[in-house]
Amino acid sequence: MIVQKIECQFGTTICWEHGIGFGRSGGCGVTHAHMHVLPLPIDSILKLNNILKERLVVANPIIGLKAISMVAGLEDSYLYWELSAQQESYIELSENISSQLMRRIIAEIHGMVQWDWRELSYWDVFKSTLEAFV
Repeated sequence: MIVQKIECQFGTTICWEHGIGFGRSGGCGVTHAHMHVLPLPIDSILKLNNILKERLVVANPIIGLKAISMVAGLEDSYLYWELSAQQESYIELSENISSQLMRRIIAEIHGMVQWDWRELSYWDVFKSTLEAFV
């Protein structure tokens, strides 16, 4: 429901989750799950998808978010991404997926030098997006 609302407001989206296996460390160091939903032009989404398929060892197509539990165990780290406009979903099982990989690639595609959420940049963009959404 949230993805559809975002797409109605902003256009096509890509969704992703970088899951860290139980008992493993990485990212912010807290065991949790959340889904990123980012509106992007379709050409950027397709470019991102192609880059992921080139850089990752095995990008397995799966059928939606619920299928993660059929592919990944509790101790498996993974990167899941979904191209809603194309109705495609993929998963990569690996302990070697770098933190903020999606942010890095998206920044690269858009010629942005800042991608690290820890640096607290682009707050003006965040604020205007939030105001448009609410």
